[in-house]
Amino acid sequence: MKNILKLQAWPIVFISLAINLVGCDNGFDVDQELDLDSLEFDLELEKASIQSADNSNISDGYYEGEDVSLKAIVNNPKNFRSVNGYIWMKSAKSTGPWQTLSGEAKNTLTLRAVTIKNDQAYYRAQIRLTRLDGSSATQTTTPVYVKIIKSSPVITSPAPAPTPTTQPNQGRKGIIYFSGAETGAIQAGSKNVDGWGTELNSRYVAESAKVVSNVSRAGKNSIRMFYDKSWGVWAESGKIRSELKAPGGNQLKLGQEYWISFSIYMADNTNNRNVINTKLVNSHCIQWHYVGSSGTSGINMRNGNWNISFGTVKERSVKPIQLGKWTDFVYHVKLSSGSDGFVKVWINKSATDTPDMSVVGPTATSDLNPKMGIYRGAFDTDYVEIFYDEYRIGDKTSSFNDIFPDFR
Repeated sequence: MKNILKLQAWPIVFISLAINLVGCDNGFDVDQELDLDSLEFDLELEKASIQSADNSNISDGYYEGEDVSLKAIVNNPKNFRSVNGYIWMKSAKSTGPWQTLSGEAKNTLTLRAVTIKNDQAYYRAQIRLTRLDGSSATQTTTPVYVKIIKSSPVITSPAPAPTPTTQPNQGRKGIIYFSGAETGAIQAGSKNVDGWGTELNSRYVAESAKVVSNVSRAGKNSIRMFYDKSWGVWAESGKIRSELKAPGGNQLKLGQEYWISFSIYMADNTNNRNVINTKLVNSHCIQWHYVGSSGTSGINMRNGNWNISFGTVKERSVKPIQLGKWTDFVYHVKLSSGSDGFVKVWINKSATDTPDMSVVGPTATSDLNPKMGIYRGAFDTDYVEIFYDEYRIGDKTSSFNDIFPDFR
C-alpha cells in the first residue's frame, strides 16, 4: 500500500472568527494526497484571535496566537534516523521574506507557527526523512491559502473584560506598583507602570513575553508568557524559563506588610490539561524568590491543583485549577522571621470570604523577589502559554478591595 502525505483542514471557530483552509490556483485542495514513503503529516489551524478593538474591520485586523501547527509521524521509525520539518509563513499582502520555523525529532515532530497578519496568509511546509544510511527523502507542499472571515459568535474564551477607567488605580489606596499591560508593552527595566526585569531565552525574546489583546481580565490587554518545547533549554543556563521579575524594581522587604493581587488565564485545551497535571517538582507560574540565595517559593501547577508556598511557608495543595477562565489571586502577607508573620491567600473569592490558605508565624528570613511566568524543571508538554493581568502590589494601608481587579 502506498504511503501518503495528507494535508487536512481543521476549521475552528474562536469568538467571532472562523478559520478555513481554502484551495487556490497555486495551492492544493483539502485532503490532497502527495507521495512520501512512511510518513503521516497534518497541517492544522488551531485558533486565531483578533486584536482590533471593536472587531469591526477584519481587513485591518491583526491576528495572533499559535495558529498553525505541523505534525509528522514516522510510521516505521526503525528505518529512519530522524525527521525534520519546516513551516514557511508569508502574508498574501506582504513582500517580505517567508517566516521559517524548523525542528527535528526521531518519531513525531510538532512545530507551531507564531502569527497571522492581515486577513490572509500563505503557508507551506517541508518534511525531510533521513534514513539510517544518511540518505534522505524530502517533500515540500505547494502553498496553503488561509483566509479568516467573520462568523456567528461561539464563546470559547473568557467573558469580555469590563470597560476600564482611564485611571486603573484611581481611588485605590496604598498601590506601590501596577501592571495591566495597558501601556501596550512590557517596559523592560522601568520602575513605572508595566515595568519588569526580564529572564527570557535570548533567542526567542519577542515570543517569550509580550502584550496581547485577545484575552484580558480588565482593560484591553494582558501579558502573554510562552515557551515552546522546540526551543530546547537556554543555551546560556540550561533552563526552561520565560519570566518577568522585580516589578517596577520592587522587592518584598523583610518586616513589611503587603497586599498583592494578580490574575491568570490558561485556555482549556489538551496541551494545557497536560501542563497543569504534570508531576514535575518545578512547574512554577509565580515565584517569590529569595534575595541573596538560590531558594524559591511560589505557585506550582501540579496534579491539577494550585500548589502554594511563600518564603519559608512550605508548599501545600490549595485548590483545583480551572482552565478557560480567569483566576484571581489575592495575597495579604507580612514578611517576618517571628510570630507576627502571616500569609493569607484568596483564590476567586471576595473580601468577606474565608481565605483558601492562612498561615500565622514565621514567613521569611530575607527579602523576596516577585516573579511571574514559566519556570519548569523539564519539558513534558509541547508548549506552555499563560496570560497575566491586573498585577498589583499594595502597602499595609491598602486592602483586598483596593487591589482586586473589580474595584468597588
